[in-house]
Amino acid sequence: MAVALDVASSAQSTGSGATLSWTHTPVGTPTAVGVGVSVDKFPSATISGVTYGGVSMTIENQTVSGEARAAIFGLANPTSGAQTVEITTSVAVDGIVGGAISVTGSDTTQCFSANAIASGFNTVQTVDVASSASELVMDVVSLDLNSALTFDGSQTERWNRTPEGFLRGACSTETGSATTTMSSSTGVNVNFAMVAASFKVAAASHPMFRGS
Repeated sequence: MAVALDVASSAQSTGSGATLSWTHTPVGTPTAVGVGVSVDKFPSATISGVTYGGVSMTIENQTVSGEARAAIFGLANPTSGAQTVEITTSVAVDGIVGGAISVTGSDTTQCFSANAIASGFNTVQTVDVASSASELVMDVVSLDLNSALTFDGSQTERWNRTPEGFLRGACSTETGSATTTMSSSTGVNVNFAMVAASFKVAAASHPMFRGS
């Protein structure tokens, strides 16, 4: 068995506010959902929480660089069917970008097997995360400037949004490997915050044998 993408959705805020919500509609019956968040953290905003269908999600990891904050939240064995995703920040911010990725074939008790973060000021954004060929890696990038961002050709872009001049939030996925490198480029030096996490594959089921 391997983790497979079900569907991705995304949204962005318009104007100053402390919440962002949208409807995520799985195609199949998901075994896990990951939500990526990019926030313009000025003037010191944090992510208060993320819910999926009213259920609180668990933060996997987060990091900041300049005014950009990026985070990934996870929920194993979510309720099936269309659900509302809601992101809440500690104070009103000028920009929030959020997106959800539902998958099948993942573990139903633990959403992610590993995660990694990176931040800096560069034209290239990169992070390495432990994974396996049966897993699916998602990465979330937050820039504190509305600069064009392109993901590496081995990755599949899932969203790439800019709600205002000082934030870009983007996400991609890639089939895992022992060490999976997630990278993007901007062409200009920019503060970036980056989080990657690998959806944990479901444990293999073993047939039961009867003694003779």
